[in-house]
Amino acid sequence: MQNNTARAEARLEHLEELVHQLVARNNNDAESTSAAPEMTVEQFDSESATLYTGPTHHAAMLEDIAELRNVLGESTPVLDVDDSVTSGSEMNVLFGRVRPLSLDQILSKWLPTKTECDRRVAAYFRAQGIAAPFIHVQQFHNQYEKFWQSRDSTSPLWISILFSICYLSERIGPYVAATPPGFSYAATQCLALGQYSRPQRFAVEAITAFIQARITDKLDACRDSGMLFGVLVPLAYTLGYHRDPAHLKHVSPFEGEMRRRTWSLIVQLDLLNSFQLGLPHNIQAGTWDVKSPGNYHDTDLTEDMSTLPPPRPPSEMTKMLFYNSKQILASVFAKILQAVLCTSQDAQDSLLLQRQQELDDANATIPTALHYHNISESIADPVMLFVTRRCLQLMYDKCRLVLHRRHIARGREASIRICFDAAKSIVNGLLTMYPEFKPGGQLFGDRWLMSSIAFNDFLTGAMAFSLILCQDQRTKIECLSWDERCEIKQMLESSREICEENKERSAGARRLLKLLGSLRSLMIMEETQPPPFAPLADTSMSDSEEMAIAQSDFAELFTETHIFDDPQWALMEEFLNTSFEM
Repeated sequence: MQNNTARAEARLEHLEELVHQLVARNNNDAESTSAAPEMTVEQFDSESATLYTGPTHHAAMLEDIAELRNVLGESTPVLDVDDSVTSGSEMNVLFGRVRPLSLDQILSKWLPTKTECDRRVAAYFRAQGIAAPFIHVQQFHNQYEKFWQSRDSTSPLWISILFSICYLSERIGPYVAATPPGFSYAATQCLALGQYSRPQRFAVEAITAFIQARITDKLDACRDSGMLFGVLVPLAYTLGYHRDPAHLKHVSPFEGEMRRRTWSLIVQLDLLNSFQLGLPHNIQAGTWDVKSPGNYHDTDLTEDMSTLPPPRPPSEMTKMLFYNSKQILASVFAKILQAVLCTSQDAQDSLLLQRQQELDDANATIPTALHYHNISESIADPVMLFVTRRCLQLMYDKCRLVLHRRHIARGREASIRICFDAAKSIVNGLLTMYPEFKPGGQLFGDRWLMSSIAFNDFLTGAMAFSLILCQDQRTKIECLSWDERCEIKQMLESSREICEENKERSAGARRLLKLLGSLRSLMIMEETQPPPFAPLADTSMSDSEEMAIAQSDFAELFTETHIFDDPQWALMEEFLNTSFEM
């Protein structure tokens, strides 16, 4: 009875907080968004709940293979709930189902010693590919020293940022704990204690830092992080982060530049997390006008500066050069996702060539210093340079794959060629790096790169390979050579090993294992002799040139209908039926 009473009181307090927030905002759109998280948590508690998975989710490609769903044990097109969907105790704290602890309780239970904390913070800032750009080194150092002098008077939201840094440090440097020390839970406790949903200082940054740490720690897409974006984005709009600081009074040059960095990261994380979930992103084009952050080192900026110095040239390496380059690709990726998620097939097809050209143009602006080289060619380069290059290459390949993969089932040769090249870059890249994530490897200190974002890209690439093999059984693909077909099968076999190692952590890995087993059972993975006149691939043309040649082919629409959620993704029904009956 006491537990029920305490839970009711906690819920009432949370409801009152939401009401105060809604009144303060006086915004109908914000009202609907702010009220959503608790309802969503309740929905996930139901075993009978069904989840929508959009066409950008890597598992959506399974819809192309009708009978394969039976092999996977699925009786409906809706995917099983991922392990990551169950939000657990952290979401219970954030959405008012559990009363937060006091600050003294949080610090006494989870705050490490200053020496250990120093080491974790130092490791975080060394990892420039993952350190949040809005956490300015000198400003944070000043705040950090004040915190240790007077912990009780420090904002719980700032302390949440510190715990998120410690949480992320588990994936950086030498820290490998058999039992996680609870930094993630401590960060959520501080968020709840600090009333994170209220428009106030550190609120946007604290939520963003926590989401980034969670995305980095998981292998599967985080639906609970998607729910948090429903709080973060309206909150950022309410506090004016969507407007360039030049339009805002009483915002110092330093604060304005940090706000630009914050907004840039929010846009990128929202886009990538929504893509993983197969859902539209929360921040839409035309609703913000924030300029890209300047190409500065942190040492170029001080809190008391009266004006911003001239940015460093785009040829000079800073951590912001990576984030700004990623933002250029992300802006095109947002358009691609909008087209792919559009319910009008005509609109999707009509934009294909335009989006491909925009992607090529955006990729051409990436500085030469950030062009990707595989790890064997990067042994003399700083590890962070390799990591940032890899992240940009993943973004570009992901754009190509998502833009064209729906045309694999249509037999469009130009799209199949592009998807093959993109999937090969993604899958082979991870196969090459994977041993280096282990103790003693070159990337062990940067194993955060093996995150839900990179692993989702890997699954997407492997799914695309599977589709290409199935389409090749249906109608021989002319743009791939026999050696390239064998290369696909070899990469999928190697992918199986990675999935076996990670099947306990990832529902996506288990799903891919089932898919590869199905392909093997249908003899699609069997090595046979090449045909006497196997066509050779001509890979000398760019993506845009291939698409221009195939423009008339793309003008045709696929009109056959099927019983699946997305009729555009049906593939190989007759072939699979015959094979299963044998």
